[in-house]
Amino acid sequence: MPITETAELNKRLTFFMEVPGKGPHNNPVKKRENKYSCFCALKKKFIKDLATDIGTKFEDTTTFVIRENQKEVPENDWKIAFKNKGIEQFYDIVTINPDVDDECFMVIIAKKVK
Repeated sequence: MPITETAELNKRLTFFMEVPGKGPHNNPVKKRENKYSCFCALKKKFIKDLATDIGTKFEDTTTFVIRENQKEVPENDWKIAFKNKGIEQFYDIVTINPDVDDECFMVIIAKKVK
């Protein structure tokens, strides 16, 4: 499913970083520092794609498509928070593919945190 119009970006995601902080008893914890939110689309995977991903770093990944021009360029050490059917899920970014030709849409492949 190629994304060709911005109207297809109808879901919302939030990029964030985990930064060190202090817990209630002064114990070290990781705190969430939101970078920004933007609209996205999820790219569907076909069965042949699922079969070729088995045993690779792309197994159990989700492909997010966002607009190329954002407040900041996402970084590989950031994480993604995405609400699916009312449940917030978290993802580690595997790879970021910018659109170097048209500068319209960026593709981000991320793996769900278990």
